[in-house]
Amino acid sequence: MESAPSPRRHRDRQSDRRAAPEPGRVHSASHLLRQARAAFYREDEDEALELLLDALHLAPTNLHVHYLAALCADLLSEEDTLEDVCAHALETDSRHPYTIACEAVRYLYLDNFSRAEALFNQALGLLPGELDIQIGLGILHEYSGEEEKGVAAFQRAL
Repeated sequence: MESAPSPRRHRDRQSDRRAAPEPGRVHSASHLLRQARAAFYREDEDEALELLLDALHLAPTNLHVHYLAALCADLLSEEDTLEDVCAHALETDSRHPYTIACEAVRYLYLDNFSRAEALFNQALGLLPGELDIQIGLGILHEYSGEEEKGVAAFQRAL
């Protein structure tokens, strides 16, 4: 006898799909963040960055959005966007873990891997086990050629 699909699985599949925008409807920043994270983890950084920048307009003090936008901008080599997002995060709260992670991405972009790693680890010390920061650390290790450390970082994120 075949069992019915899990309602949670169905909900998960639905949340991964980007809803077609309705004319005149403004999505919340948290909704845009969820959509952006789904796009990011599908490796669609262009879509993710667009959604994150929209979310920043709705929630300009959301530092998680800043960090993910910085990471996408880095992956897309959009230096101006990266600098703007990081500068705004610093103005908002320079000591917040996501701002520290933004700074790590900034150093990652500059190929200063040791400084980027120190900042990612500092951010993770303040937000232990935070998935998105852990992924940033994994990307750093990929960039720096430390594949084993990258795999370990990605596994910790799982």
